[in-house]
Amino acid sequence: MLRGFTILFLALVTGLSARADRPRSPFGVEVTAGTGSVQVRFAVPAGCVLYADRLHFETADGTELTGASLPAPQTKLDAVTGHEKKVYGADFAAELPSPANFPGNWR
Repeated sequence: MLRGFTILFLALVTGLSARADRPRSPFGVEVTAGTGSVQVRFAVPAGCVLYADRLHFETADGTELTGASLPAPQTKLDAVTGHEKKVYGADFAAELPSPANFPGNWR
């Protein structure tokens, strides 16, 4: 089940798509399950950012995972919109509590 979570997570966070007309995502994501928690590490390439307001976590069945512990994002002027945005412009990790009813063994 962790594999299913990882695949859905990658699709949601990095915008991966089965459509051939979309370029491959430059972001790396690694999910590690521990006892009672899940750590999600993001590799953010130079010149790229992840928008903090678009970052969310959910399981393959659509259950939203809340309570993520994240580092503070940076505030940067978005070149496209001209507005200030909260972004992650370097590698970082999120720590999420495993939901009690999540299927699969996290150990």
